[in-house]
Amino acid sequence: MLEITIAADNESFNPNSLLPGQSEQVAYLADGVDWDSYSRWSNIWDRAALGVDDPAGLTVATKTIVRCRRWPDGQVEVVGYNVNVHKAGHWHANDPIDPETGMQMIRPKAKRGDSQDREKSVEVSTQRSRRSVRERCKSIGADHMVTATYKENVEDRERVLRDMKEFVRRVNNLEKMGMRKLHYVAVLEKQERGAYHIHMAIHGFKRWKTLFAIWSEIVGKGNGGLYISGPGELAAEDGHITKKAKRNARRRGVHEIAAYLSKYIGKDVEDTELNKKRYFASRGIVVPERQTLGVYTEDFDVAFEAAFRYLVETANLEGMQTYRCPGRSAFWFATSDSRFRMPVVVE
Repeated sequence: MLEITIAADNESFNPNSLLPGQSEQVAYLADGVDWDSYSRWSNIWDRAALGVDDPAGLTVATKTIVRCRRWPDGQVEVVGYNVNVHKAGHWHANDPIDPETGMQMIRPKAKRGDSQDREKSVEVSTQRSRRSVRERCKSIGADHMVTATYKENVEDRERVLRDMKEFVRRVNNLEKMGMRKLHYVAVLEKQERGAYHIHMAIHGFKRWKTLFAIWSEIVGKGNGGLYISGPGELAAEDGHITKKAKRNARRRGVHEIAAYLSKYIGKDVEDTELNKKRYFASRGIVVPERQTLGVYTEDFDVAFEAAFRYLVETANLEGMQTYRCPGRSAFWFATSDSRFRMPVVVE
């Protein structure tokens, strides 16, 4: 049942001003939404919610929150998840308030590293880092992947980080020669043998031979490799242009590259300390603010349908990524930029 619906432009909206059982739908929809069709569809659920009282004696309500981020190039991420909150009349002064929805939560989140269940803390930290990597990749419009390797078995994480920092510094020094500044998001991958690789998402075409020459100077000639994969069929290995393997030749959108890079977070969670950085990024990357699209009561399926309808009316669905987990009552959508088109497959 739809409780409130607010769209992307909701800075002045205060959810605390809504009265319990308020009958009118409140909606501030993002630009580009077909107001008439959206309003007709969503009001069906709103009318169904009128006059329904909560069962007597229950002090905790399950609600599904739907939130989104929109990027200037048209990419959209929508996430929905269930939370348990105190119902009106049963709130306690010491319980925290969710700043985005105005709802009072049952208990505060555990501080990072302070939870008695370390496994759960690592899982939460990993998911947070994956989301940050994905969002930053989308913000820079990452369309190329760079993988830097060592010929020798380098297991010293601090050395790898120093080499990566020096690589970025030298590339950015070429800005005065007309090369664009390197905006990047990077993660380290630990191989089974213990050696590290650097995976870096960047935006725009770079001088491939120059990048390889810089990496070779840092690690020593013949002691490292550099593989660069662009959005099309071509790639570069150690400065030489090649063609991708057939299975990797399909054009990939920014949202797919972002998801691909984020998967490297957490491969070595058992060896990772909670306070150790999991990803690295250039300065000045601006991630759009997350906005609340709706808060739904007792009906996960309705929230899912509402999120999908919102995307149908406002986003490019070609190549869209989806995830739904009914067991955990959560879902996630990620769409491509407005210009992305899936390639035509010729049999």
